[in-house]
Amino acid sequence: GMSVLRKINPTLLRAVADCALPLKRIRSRTKPWGSSPSSPFSTLFELPLEEAIRLEGGQVQEDLITPDNEVLCYTIMRGTLQEALYRALPPKTRNNSKDRVQFGKTLVGLRGHDSEEGIVCEFEDGSTAGPFDLVVGCDGIKTAVREYIDTGKITKDAL
Repeated sequence: GMSVLRKINPTLLRAVADCALPLKRIRSRTKPWGSSPSSPFSTLFELPLEEAIRLEGGQVQEDLITPDNEVLCYTIMRGTLQEALYRALPPKTRNNSKDRVQFGKTLVGLRGHDSEEGIVCEFEDGSTAGPFDLVVGCDGIKTAVREYIDTGKITKDAL
């Protein structure tokens, strides 16, 4: 994601990076149930991510390491990311009821507009929004927008 932002909107990349924490290492640990509070955790897996990116070279290094040697690898809370992306939208998109971002809605369908170019979003509550030139799904790992792009439909699994 950060390498894409770097290419299409370096200003937004900086805004997102400023809200995030650098991700240098991934570690998975466990502590057996019932073990004493003083016993140490057991490490299941450890990946020195920043080091791995630097050692990979080639396209990975080109995409994820900036000219000033910053590794574009971060951890960020979903709400913080959404807020940074939302603040970067043009005021018309944030404030105009026709073009605004839709919060608290469940997407159940996408279709072409009857008389204009663009995509209309259909929501579970019966409301619609659009037409839009672009629909972006920021609804998590099981995004309904991605499912629609992949399959042409939205199942209950994506909701």
